[in-house]
Amino acid sequence: MYPGGRGFRRHGRRMSEPSLTPGICGITVGGNRLDIAFWLPSLRSEGGPSPETVLTDAAGEAAVVSGFFAARAGLGPIPKAPHVCEVQRRQLTQALPWVCRELSLSPPFAVP
Repeated sequence: MYPGGRGFRRHGRRMSEPSLTPGICGITVGGNRLDIAFWLPSLRSEGGPSPETVLTDAAGEAAVVSGFFAARAGLGPIPKAPHVCEVQRRQLTQALPWVCRELSLSPPFAVP
């Protein structure tokens, strides 16, 4: 929740309402929890709150997000977007500890 009691909103709808969202394999119908989950590592890396304080009970979402960034971390740079891999690695450094906390696993490394 934002200060003042307002919930997250996107396109005029509350974030918990179903909507059409772009998926990895096209358009999928579903809630926006995964949208929020993919945003949270960036938010954390910019000094924001830890992901679990924004999105609770999110072990599945944390696993999808960390798996997505881990799968791309070792790929070479994209010719027309050379900084994307660097950003995804930074997001991974926040997503991995998050999924470890959600699943009660030991973190793979220390995050400053």
